Amino acid sequence: MARVHFWDFLLNSEGQPIQEAEIWVYLAGSLTAADLYDSETGNYSATETTFQSYEGQTASYIIKTDSSGYFEFWIGDSNEVNGYESDQKFKMKWYKAGIAEGTIDYMNILNFTDGADGQGFSWEGAWAAGTIYQSYDVVSYELNDGSVATSAFVCTYDHTSNTTTNTPATGSDWTSYWDLFVEGSGTSGTSGTSGTSGTSGSSGSSGSSGSSGSSGTSGSSGSSGSSGTSGTSGTSGTSGTSGSSGSSGTSGSSGTSGTSGTSGTSGSSGTSGSSGSSGSSGTSGYTTYTETLASASWIPSGSISPSAYQQVVSHDLDSEYPVVQCWDTVSKYMIDPTEIYTEDTNTINVWMHDDSITLKVVIIPTG
Repeated sequence: MARVHFWDFLLNSEGQPIQEAEIWVYLAGSLTAADLYDSETGNYSATETTFQSYEGQTASYIIKTDSSGYFEFWIGDSNEVNGYESDQKFKMKWYKAGIAEGTIDYMNILNFTDGADGQGFSWEGAWAAGTIYQSYDVVSYELNDGSVATSAFVCTYDHTSNTTTNTPATGSDWTSYWDLFVEGSGTSGTSGTSGTSGTSGSSGSSGSSGSSGSSGTSGSSGSSGSSGTSGTSGTSGTSGTSGSSGSSGTSGSSGTSGTSGTSGTSGSSGTSGSSGSSGSSGTSGYTTYTETLASASWIPSGSISPSAYQQVVSHDLDSEYPVVQCWDTVSKYMIDPTEIYTEDTNTINVWMHDDSITLKVVIIPTG
């Protein structure tokens, strides 16, 4: 029996490791999953669970890259159970949602007789003190400088490791024993500050007051009544003999009082003026989000044909269908991207065919 060991590092265009990416291996020119082993001896995998790929195919063993982008697997030759003839070719695909996707087809993994053997490397896992390392051994080492970055180093000189002179990256003479093989990535930078809120709209003007109604005219005074006529005096009695006194004449009747004049009618009250209409309220200002997409940050994306490059923009506007403007920071022109996709209310994806452009992206929320 014989199994061929295959290993590699998955890196992005800037040489940084891509962590937790899925590696799928098929027979060449198809989507038939290849039979893989997770070690030089033993079964397919420790659990022998059936996994499903992002394309819907199934396999008995799933492969993922570690923090340094490293991955490995074994394929059996014709002497192995479920092995393959030496002329069998393979297709390898890698995938991490929103980050990386790619394919290499017709890979010659089992047959190496076409050319001279190249220099091989031996993966030794995490670096440890007191260990004998030989040239072309490869180790991983986590830097304790606050960046939480794990890098890979290749041995250039046979030695026994220690913590003073030959520790990768930190020993006093480490470059005499190691070369940096793959540089790890540090933690993500802090998010930029939110943009300032827009100014409030001005208040509408007040309506004009209605005019006062005119006062009613006063009624005219009534005329005074005329005085009554005095009664006539009685005639004096003739003098006669003294005898009984004559009777007194009756008093004249009093004249009747004049009638009082009628009171004038009160003037009617004027109508009140109508109230002016209220002015309309001013419009409220809105918040926008702006971010610069550097040309060095475009990631190849195989989901758009012809080939395009992708970047993800996170915002805090809670808008599922925002207005997106893209400006070329060199030419100062607003340009149309290849495609814009809303992943959720605070995330959009932008694709461009040209990865040399630095874009200024302005996002405006909609209702």
